[in-house]
Amino acid sequence: MIAFIPQGWFFVDLENELSEDVIAVAVNPEYTLAAIFSKIRKSPQAEDIVKKEALIGLARYSLQKKQNKTGNSVKLTGKYSILNMGLLSFCKYNYITQNSNIEARTAVFISTLNNYYEFTLLPINITGNYLPPTKEIDEIFNSIVTTIQF
Repeated sequence: MIAFIPQGWFFVDLENELSEDVIAVAVNPEYTLAAIFSKIRKSPQAEDIVKKEALIGLARYSLQKKQNKTGNSVKLTGKYSILNMGLLSFCKYNYITQNSNIEARTAVFISTLNNYYEFTLLPINITGNYLPPTKEIDEIFNSIVTTIQF
């Protein structure tokens, strides 16, 4: 997988502090947005869901994994939607956590080698800086998804 991040963003080395499924994490200079690139491990359950529901099934599986990791504190906002970018297809969904009104955006996709991946743009507030406006977050999300190649 190849993806471009916005100018000024940089990759952070979190060593062993993240799930082994995380491929890379990049943040903006203000530390208010994190771009997280992950592999979704195949399992019989995941493969059955993808076989029946394709990308929407993979998105539902991805959200369920987030819910399981957070004790069900992650909630879907809106609906799953398919994004077609040239020959590539993604399924996008947004979610929030119970203790936050900060909305994250995730796109899942299946590579040409039939591997499962996800990209999440997660607003973060570790420095006290104001979060970018929703429109700007959406534009950044779309600009990164547009560059993903697999």
